Amino acid sequence: MRRTLVLLTVLALAVRLALALPVTQPGYMDEAYYFVNATTLASGGGLSENFVWNYLAHPQGLPQPSNAYWMPLTSLVLAPALWLFGMNYRVAQLEMLALSALLVPLTYVVSLRTFGNLRWALTSSALMLASSFYLPYWAASDSFTLYALLGTAALLLATRAAHAGSAFAAGLVIALAHLTRADGVLLFVPFVFVWWKNRHNVVALAAALVGYALVMLPWFARNLAAFGAPLVGGGTIFMREYNDLFLYEQSLSVEYWLGAGWEQIAHNVGQALVLNLATLAGALHFVFAPFALVGLWRERLRSIAQAAGVYGLALFVLMTFPFSLSGPRGTFLHSLVALLPLGYVFAPVGLHTAVEWIARHRRAWRPNSAERVFGSAFVLLAAAVSLLFYRANVFGDTRDAGWNERFAAYADIANFLERDARDATSPIFCIAPPAFVYVAHRAALAIPSDDPLALVHAGQQFAARYVIVEPDHPRYMDGIYNFSIADGRFQLLATFTNARGAQVQLYQLAALR
Repeated sequence: MRRTLVLLTVLALAVRLALALPVTQPGYMDEAYYFVNATTLASGGGLSENFVWNYLAHPQGLPQPSNAYWMPLTSLVLAPALWLFGMNYRVAQLEMLALSALLVPLTYVVSLRTFGNLRWALTSSALMLASSFYLPYWAASDSFTLYALLGTAALLLATRAAHAGSAFAAGLVIALAHLTRADGVLLFVPFVFVWWKNRHNVVALAAALVGYALVMLPWFARNLAAFGAPLVGGGTIFMREYNDLFLYEQSLSVEYWLGAGWEQIAHNVGQALVLNLATLAGALHFVFAPFALVGLWRERLRSIAQAAGVYGLALFVLMTFPFSLSGPRGTFLHSLVALLPLGYVFAPVGLHTAVEWIARHRRAWRPNSAERVFGSAFVLLAAAVSLLFYRANVFGDTRDAGWNERFAAYADIANFLERDARDATSPIFCIAPPAFVYVAHRAALAIPSDDPLALVHAGQQFAARYVIVEPDHPRYMDGIYNFSIADGRFQLLATFTNARGAQVQLYQLAALR
């Protein structure tokens, strides 16, 4: 077993490294967020941000306290390596790909110790190596890798929820998962379920809560000092549409949410249901999705199946309703990663069950041979689909630019402002503020989604003089972007193009001249 683990680890490291090499910078806002905050920590700037990507915590100025919405552990884990080896994106990549490689032998061990079947264990580890949607993200400076490791650990510890020592460790791990993602606290649900199904050991439950409190109380105290509340940035369950995440003047409330009408609310929930089902199927390589569910059902009396099933169900319900808008836009994809290794562990079990069932009705079948053939074919198909997702994400497709090209216009705009406008410091409004900070090393703010007046007011509050209008922009900017409406509050300074040849316009807020 030791030799197999070493070989799997080396293989995972080689594959993760090869796939990380073409990527040279953060490719989307979330990744830029964690990397920029990590460099701020590593350079002695503490838990602060020189950008605003949403206004939920009502920021008063720049820089502001960090992590009001997204949690800090990813940046905290990256910061020491950046401090030691330099503020280089490659450093963050190497750390994350090394950690993510551990998921492959971990999946193998869990499968082998649970079922004792070598073929199933190898199939599960192969699925983890391929990993479908997630293949491009294992080396990213995002929460995927950490949450996969911590979430899997929490679910495994939940199987021993009746034992005080394991429960204490589970509380610690759940807290670390919560420090990685705000919905990490949901991992308490499978823990409590398994605890209840067993001996109801009150001491064990108390131990889990103590472990959780030891990690989280310092963070809650920090938030109280920085924001006046232990948890901040909430209210997203009251959004009418996803862009409400960027509202500046309009508060999110029950009244605002109900004002959309029940038809719109039902539409949002229905759409979330469809999209989240598609995400779940895709995460399990499509062909293995039904087998994973069959395997979970077959082994439902095992604590590990109960923990995985309860977490998956609770997460799916939460991200479909009430988080029907933020869930399908990446939250469910991020949080589902905690279930990925166990989902792959149960997939070969489900395949075996399906083959057995067919063999009982078709006597000519040889179940062992059929299982080997179908298992190998499905693994190859899973690998092919994963590589297609990787290629589209990293090298681009007809809809999106490649990973390294997505913020090319930001560099051109920063150079223009410094060279031609002779302004190297004024904050700027854009769609992805952390990415602009990464590229230009100057303050940036999200464009408010309310209306042009809210944009002007935000510009006055933060002394921001410029607005970048990209193809992806608030609806009220349509007329300005298409030159069909003249608005004296916005003076066009220059026009650039993004990696797909679309216009990217730079405006100055005339009211602040």
